[in-house]
Amino acid sequence: MNRFFGDLRARSEQEIVKAFGANPKNYNFERLMSPMNFYIQKNKIKQFPIMFISDKNHEKWMEWFLENVQIQEEIPFGENGNAEEIPF
Repeated sequence: MNRFFGDLRARSEQEIVKAFGANPKNYNFERLMSPMNFYIQKNKIKQFPIMFISDKNHEKWMEWFLENVQIQEEIPFGENGNAEEIPF
């Protein structure tokens, strides 16, 4: 994503949402920093910015989505509901 948007810290929330073709007025924005003591596989990761973008009216969007977007057939799970039994 950083390759597509460049340095996200330098971009406003509105610019990021517009890049996806959406209206910024329909979203809430919250900026945070990752934890200071953050480890992945015993490697300490430097603190980095996190941006939460949430839809202000998700229910309305879901109604529109279900009415207007053709959903592909669901991939069935195995007899036991086990994802490992999916044939791919």
